[in-house]
Amino acid sequence: MVDWPRLVHVFTGHTRDVNAIAISPDGSLVVSASDDHTIRFWSTATGAPIGEPLQGHTNAVTAVAFSPDGMCIASGSQDNTVRLWSAKTSVAIGEALSGHEHYVRSVAFSPDGTRVVSGSYDKTIRLWGVSTCSQIGAPLLGHEGFVETVVFSPGGKFIISGSRDNTIRIWDATTGAVIREPLRGHSESVLHSRMVRGSLQARMTTRFNYGIHGHL
Repeated sequence: MVDWPRLVHVFTGHTRDVNAIAISPDGSLVVSASDDHTIRFWSTATGAPIGEPLQGHTNAVTAVAFSPDGMCIASGSQDNTVRLWSAKTSVAIGEALSGHEHYVRSVAFSPDGTRVVSGSYDKTIRLWGVSTCSQIGAPLLGHEGFVETVVFSPGGKFIISGSRDNTIRIWDATTGAVIREPLRGHSESVLHSRMVRGSLQARMTTRFNYGIHGHL
């Protein structure tokens, strides 16, 4: 008989669908993003909410991520903006980061925590400076469908994106240049990606591993 993990907590408080969750680097906090326009913090030890909901987005919150040091979170929303928040005080950091012309579907921090990358239904990818709360360079163009997922490589040299055009693209995180031809193989939208031991893992309904080894 399979010994399934037991249910420890049920986090309740959002009034509409929960679209994304992330866990803090030290494992003590969960942050959640919801169609109710809010972001909430939760204790993994007790399952209780921590503080008041983070409010500022004017539409559904569709993406959320912790910074590597756990001090900051980034959120993306159907209001077309990215926002930064203090994980310690729950206060917004700067103004909303505007530039996308459609829903923001994915956000991720660089390994050093100085940049945030966002992927959007406007088919672009954008980079943002955490300390300046401003866009870095021009949008990354190339995908022919909604950008569903973005991640940094472990070394921070590359950005990997997945799209509803069924492809994965690799970009130079400094210059914004495309590194190689799109990775093809999925027959439908690429909805999720992550780096696993130096290889890119992308998910539709099945998984493919793309060997992208080296100093990423």
